[in-house]
Amino acid sequence: MPIDAISLSSNKRWKLGLRGQLKAWSGHCSCRTLWVLVGLGCSRTVGADSVLTPYGSAQAEYNSNVFSLPNSDQAFLETGDRRLADETLRLIIGLQARLPVSQQTFRAKLEGRRFDYLHLDRLDHNEYRLSTGLDWRLATFLTGTLDLSQERRLAPFTDRISTNLTLESERVLSASSDLEIGNEWRLETALRSRALDSPLPNFPGFKLEENTADVAIKYLIGEGLDAGIYGKYQFGTFKGVPEAGDFDEQSLGLVVDYSIDELSRVAAQAGYTRRQDERQADANGRSSAITGKLSYFRQLTGKTSVGIDAFRRVNSYVGDASTVQETGAGLALNWAPTVKIGVFANYQYGISRFQQSGTSASNDSRHDDSHVASLKLAWQALSWLVVNPYTAYQVRSSTIERNSFKAIMVGLELGARL
Repeated sequence: MPIDAISLSSNKRWKLGLRGQLKAWSGHCSCRTLWVLVGLGCSRTVGADSVLTPYGSAQAEYNSNVFSLPNSDQAFLETGDRRLADETLRLIIGLQARLPVSQQTFRAKLEGRRFDYLHLDRLDHNEYRLSTGLDWRLATFLTGTLDLSQERRLAPFTDRISTNLTLESERVLSASSDLEIGNEWRLETALRSRALDSPLPNFPGFKLEENTADVAIKYLIGEGLDAGIYGKYQFGTFKGVPEAGDFDEQSLGLVVDYSIDELSRVAAQAGYTRRQDERQADANGRSSAITGKLSYFRQLTGKTSVGIDAFRRVNSYVGDASTVQETGAGLALNWAPTVKIGVFANYQYGISRFQQSGTSASNDSRHDDSHVASLKLAWQALSWLVVNPYTAYQVRSSTIERNSFKAIMVGLELGARL
């Protein structure tokens, strides 16, 4: 299983060697690998466990603030139109494949999307996502995954100072392994390479490249309880922005997983993350922080479950080619009154502290507070048809007024799977 925040040494020679290995790994496993795995994942077979599933959906949504702007005056200033709200029709068609071969399983998924806006038709666009993967098992004590995805999508307005249609492309290659050492030890490792092309205003050639190595070693203390240490090393670069450049990140900490009983699970991770940006020395500490996460799941009844999570992390912020420190907590409630109906309620609160950057119109220090709440009903109307009405509310307050907004979404999705 991949680990989110993991890593190792600050020794310069070790890091340079690992950088070379990661770059070579990501370079060899490029788009050619993607098509090879897709071919394997979509191969026909007479095996009873093989699955080839076409699917599609149609979604109609009202969004009270498409551009995530503070008010209609700001919309008029940037677009010459005070309109903030619009209705959107989204159509999706896809094909999903699963092919077991011996102890391995090939997976592939191809999806196309079409978005049409009722009034803001300049935002009409097409998207796609192609992913493929392999779940492998060499022995009962050694398993892992290999995944590669390529996606083209609308760059979210919440992450940029722009009202223009911008399509971004992302390729992610990841591999993980899980090694059981005897009956008490487990070694988990993961590699991840990410390449994102996401044009910014005034910087059409902006790119983000990240390479990450994760490792954790855990010891089985007792039934349902294991603990260990984790480490993470990440390096990357922002390209196409004169003020941006390379960054380097290391994390080290402790991890605990505990299954209290068959109905309750707790996972905790706590450590320290240090991120160094070549543009700015870490004088104010905003690139270094105590980080971690905590999650708790409880099956309250046969029909109701609750999940609680909290986190603190350091991330790359694409909208400003900078670093952001995020702290948050969330609550999820799931209720299934019948076998065909599910109700899902979620709430999350987050605090974001951004490192100052020269790519924005303003160099003022930016702090955000955000609230996101959603409610969704899933109704299995037919064996092949799911009906999903939903609503969501999002509010963000920022020390930079341009980044504050409120939005309400209401929609209906019809999903078919053959």
